Amino acid sequence: MYLHQKLKLLIEDVTLMCNKRINSSIKLAVKPKKPVQAVIPEPAVPRQPQIGAPVTISNRVILKKAYTIPKISSPDADPITKEETVSPEDEINKIKIGHVLTELLETEKVYVTELSSIIN
Repeated sequence: MYLHQKLKLLIEDVTLMCNKRINSSIKLAVKPKKPVQAVIPEPAVPRQPQIGAPVTISNRVILKKAYTIPKISSPDADPITKEETVSPEDEINKIKIGHVLTELLETEKVYVTELSSIIN
């Protein structure tokens, strides 16, 4: 009888251990839903950058020149003998390109700020 009781206790222990393993496996298999973090909305009108933003003066839009990187001259070019002519169209195109690049940079900064607010 004594051996029979030990065997019965051993079977109960193994059964309990298996049930615990099954329950823990089920908990791992069923992923809990992650809580949704509230995000504070930004204002609907984007902020205008200080430099490169268009300025409206009496129904005329004037583009401010953005910060630009100076050109690197090649060693072959002689600044004294070479004449550069810059047409007004080229100057306007440079201003427009600077404005577009500034807008792109500001948009990316806002994007990074919003992503970091979501992550934190």
